[in-house]
Amino acid sequence: MKNIKPFLGKLWKVWMWLCTFAVTVPLVALIGLLLVDPFFFQIDSCLDAGGRWNDEINKCEKLL
Repeated sequence: MKNIKPFLGKLWKVWMWLCTFAVTVPLVALIGLLLVDPFFFQIDSCLDAGGRWNDEINKCEKLL
């Protein structure tokens, strides 16, 4: 029984690290998605297309 205690201690540490990352990573990702500006991707695609984003009406204005 003496020889199994160090193994169980290491197994417990590995299990705790896995649980921590399995909970923390998705939680941080979810919070990041909730905090991102809802117009961020629309603004990015507007600017990539050569347009100008109007903050007052939250729409893309195409430049000639």
